[in-house]
Formats: sequence, structure tokens, C-alpha cells
Amino acid sequence: MDKAHYSRSVSAFQEKIPRPVDKKVKRTRAKSAARDAQFRPLFQALDALDGVARSGRTSVTYAAPNHPLFPIIKLDASSTTFTPAPYEPEDLDTDEEIRLHRHWHNLLTSPPRQHRKPAAWRDLSDEARLECFHHALRSIGPAVALTLNLSPAVEEQVRREPSSAGWLSKRIARRLKQALGRAVPLWFAFELEDGRLHLHGELGASVAELPAVRKALRLAGGEWLTVRQHQAHTVTAPTLPWVSYAAKEAWRVRPFTGRLAGIARPINGDWYFATNRVRSTANKLYDTQKEAVTILL
Repeated sequence: MDKAHYSRSVSAFQEKIPRPVDKKVKRTRAKSAARDAQFRPLFQALDALDGVARSGRTSVTYAAPNHPLFPIIKLDASSTTFTPAPYEPEDLDTDEEIRLHRHWHNLLTSPPRQHRKPAAWRDLSDEARLECFHHALRSIGPAVALTLNLSPAVEEQVRREPSSAGWLSKRIARRLKQALGRAVPLWFAFELEDGRLHLHGELGASVAELPAVRKALRLAGGEWLTVRQHQAHTVTAPTLPWVSYAAKEAWRVRPFTGRLAGIARPINGDWYFATNRVRSTANKLYDTQKEAVTILL
């Protein structure tokens, strides 16, 4: 057998061998963050138009510098196709707008594949879903940003569990309900930094409830014996850039991409979690805005 024929035979045989996959999470439909990034300026422009309309003005010009398809968007609230956003738009300052634009611009492909319409909810990327969770929590009630560090024992257990986010979410939900006497809507995402697992997210709570919330989070994360004040942090009224901050190192923990990057995943299952109320509310809000963007297109 000559070398060329042998090489073709080996290649054909290798193609029949199943490629190694991450069995720690269920395969789902392909979700493209680049597709969501393509339509991102349109969603933001509609939010901005709603914001100015509520203040009595009628038009807005939204700039997305360097966006290949929608660098400048001009909208008029007097148009018959204009419908108010299903949530109260956020008034972001210039620095926040820049951080948000940079986050989504980095997710664009070059050249961008020109999709005809935004993704359906089931095909939405993780990054876009986290933003929808943010809007959902704000529409449910006052939202609070959270950061939780884990004790070594709890972190070790999280890494071993078949569903890391599911296991930890039950601990958090139980402690919050014990502390506040009610089910608390929340979402969170894992982050790996310097080999240490921790999480960022948001939950629904009032300012008066925050001391009890931080205590409940510490107990759920395995309360530290010392410097407890640094284990759980909360910030009132978080804005959208907080979501991009929570997802900034997603490639280290999300399914499949960790292995492709040559890094073993530190957790099993999904890298983020949201309560059912947050998920269902986020789905409805997104579908409403997606319809408005589709009409705009």
C-alpha cells in the first residue's frame, strides 16, 4: 500500500471514530452570540427611544461605533410602529455604554453573517439570556447585584456534583427563604479566577433585607470562619454592564468551549442558573422586544 492510499485510509477510519465530547452537560441547539451581537444595537436603540419618549421627547439617534451593520440608528416615537418597552429602560452613563458596546462588539464575527431576524428565545446565546434575566428581575421588583465566594468544602462539593449550578442553587434558595420568609427570584453565573470558583448574579430584595441576604448567602456558600465580610457582597440597582462583567470569563466554565481551549471544565452541567419565575418573565420580555425589532427591520 502506497503512502498516499494509507493516509486516506487512516483519515477515513478516524472520521468514523466518535469525537470526544463533554458528557457533563446535555447538548442543545446551536446558540450564536455573534447573531445576538448583530442585532444588539437595535434592541438598545429601542430602549433609548422608549426612555426619551417617557421624558416627552419624540426621537433618538443611537450610535454603535464600528458596528458593521448598524453604526447609526435614528428612531422616531411618533411612528405608528413604535411600542413601549415591556420594562423600564435604564439610563446608562457614557462609561457604561462604552463597556456594554465593547462587550458585544467583541462577540461579533468578521465579516458578520447577516441574519434576517433576531434569534428565537430557544436559540438565544447565554450572554443575551443573562441580560434578559437582568431585565426580568428589574420588572419583578428591586434588583440587587451579588457576588459570593465559596468555602473550600462547598467549592469541592460543587465541582463534584453532576449539576453544579443546580446543587448550589438549592442551597441558596433554601437559605434565602429561611431568612426572608419567601421565595427569592435570582440568577447567577459561575466564574473561575486564579483556580478559584465563585459566582456573580442578581436577586430580588429590598435595601432593608440586605443584611439578612448576605448572611443567607454566606451560609449557602459555607460561611468562612474569618473575614466573613469579604465573602458575600451586594450592590443595589445594578445596570446592564454588571451582566457583562458576570459573563466576562464564561469561556472558562461554559460547556464544550473549555475543552476546546485546552482547559478542563471545573464544573458539571450549565454554567449559570435562573429561577423559573426569572426565566419565564425573561422569555416574555424578550419575545415582546424581538417582535418590535422585527417590525423595525
